[in-house]
Amino acid sequence: MAANAKKKKLREEAQDSTEAHHIYRPDDTSPLDNAFPGQTINVFVLAQYLYQPLAETGKLYGGSGAGDHYHPDSDIVLAAMHAEKFHPSTLPSNTYGASIELLVQPGQQKYSPKERCGLRSKPFNAPTEICFQPISFKVLFDSNKCGPTRKQKPKKIPKVAPDRVLLFDNTNRLRQAYHINHIRDRGFEEKDFTSTRFQNECLYLGSGNDRYELAIVWQDPTHPGGDQIPLWQWSSLTQQ
Repeated sequence: MAANAKKKKLREEAQDSTEAHHIYRPDDTSPLDNAFPGQTINVFVLAQYLYQPLAETGKLYGGSGAGDHYHPDSDIVLAAMHAEKFHPSTLPSNTYGASIELLVQPGQQKYSPKERCGLRSKPFNAPTEICFQPISFKVLFDSNKCGPTRKQKPKKIPKVAPDRVLLFDNTNRLRQAYHINHIRDRGFEEKDFTSTRFQNECLYLGSGNDRYELAIVWQDPTHPGGDQIPLWQWSSLTQQ
């Protein structure tokens, strides 16, 4: 009995040495600090970062090829989404969070870009000591919310309202194309109407070559004693 208990303890210690557990924060690469090839890392992610995986810098390098190898500075949620481990549109409504399992691998000589799942990764042309692969994604449910706790069938995204596309500019800042949910009315109160939001906001639309602005302007705003009349203004913008 004592020998069996000792063997069990040794197995647990060996497992603990190759597994690590962390809590996700956007743009936090500390889960991979001091990581080594062969180690598995479990990262807990709150639902708010799964439904809107929008870190400010949104770093994402690599992910091309069959191995889905990502640079260690890549955002973990974006990498899991890019590796097709999950998609915000298929998450159940009672999702509390998720556990993303990463496998640490030997570093690559370079990381090639790839566009997948609405995400476009960036290249990184320098070697690293380690890299990582998202190998599993497990949804955790909130028992206080109604809804199914079994895996749901993926929802079909309407063709008239495609899911948002996340892009990266030349400074590696995450940029986001408009989604219909950003434009539509948000509720039944006046403050939630899109027309009300235009009093403080404007809408930019554009293609690869052209950009336009839709905004409300006020007629004769400086006229003494006159009423300000809101008018819709459609403007074509030029790049400086």
